[in-house]
Amino acid sequence: MEYIKMTYQSQIIKSFFSLCAIVIVFASASLCPVSSQSHISYNSQFGDNQMRKMLIDRPELTKLIGIGDPIWKWGAAQYSGGSLGEPFYWSNEENLSGKSKEYQGHYHAPIKGKEPGYICIRKYDKEGKLADAEDLLDTFVFECNNILNSSKMQYLERLAYAGKLNEQQWIDENVKLEYEAFARTNNVLNKIVGPVVRQRRSAYLTDTVVTPSFSEWLKQYSDPNGYPWSYWGRHYREVILPYRLKNTQTRKY
Repeated sequence: MEYIKMTYQSQIIKSFFSLCAIVIVFASASLCPVSSQSHISYNSQFGDNQMRKMLIDRPELTKLIGIGDPIWKWGAAQYSGGSLGEPFYWSNEENLSGKSKEYQGHYHAPIKGKEPGYICIRKYDKEGKLADAEDLLDTFVFECNNILNSSKMQYLERLAYAGKLNEQQWIDENVKLEYEAFARTNNVLNKIVGPVVRQRRSAYLTDTVVTPSFSEWLKQYSDPNGYPWSYWGRHYREVILPYRLKNTQTRKY
C-alpha cells in the first residue's frame, strides 16, 4: 500500500485521533470487559489485556479492530489459549530474535512448565516506514496461527539436531507447516476479519481471499537469498550444524 504524503495539519489531526483511539482502548477494555459468549471460549481478562497492550503499542490497528468486535474476540481467544491450549503473550519486541527486515512478525514457542510463548510484530516495514493497519492485522492473524505449529516445529528441530534431517528436508518440512498456517490465516480473514472491515467500508479485504495449492504458493519464493533459505536454511547452517559438529555423540530423544 502506498503511503500518502500528508500536510503538517493533517498529521496533527491523525495523531490526535490515534491518541483518542488508544485512550478508548485502554479505558473501555477495563470498564467494559468483552463478553465471553464468543464461539471460542477464553479467559477474557488475560486475552483482553494482551489485545489492549497490542493496540497501544501498534495504534494503527485501531483503524481495523474495535473493542468487543469479532476480531478483538478472536484475538483475545488466541492469546488466552483458545486454540493453542495454553496462553501466550503480546511482546513489543522489534528485533524479532534477529530475523531480517523482510519478516514482519515472529512467535516464540512456549516451553511447557518453563516459559510462556509470545508473538511480536514489527512497527515498521522493511523499508523503514510505519507499517499500515492491513499489514499489521495480516501478520497478527498469521502469527496466531503459526504459533499453533510450535510443537511440530520443535519436534522437527529435535530431529535435525539428531542428524535425522538434512538441510533441504528441514526447510521443506518447516515450509509445509507455515503453509498450513497461511491457509488457516486466510480462513480467519474470510470468516472473521472480512465481514467486520467491510461493514466499516474499508477497502481492505473487499473480496474473498483464495488459498492457492502448496505448489502454487511455493512458486512465489524463487530467490535463493530470500524466504525460506534466508531464515530456515541459515538457521540450519549457523545453529544446528555447528551443534552437531560440536557434539559428535547423537542425542537421544
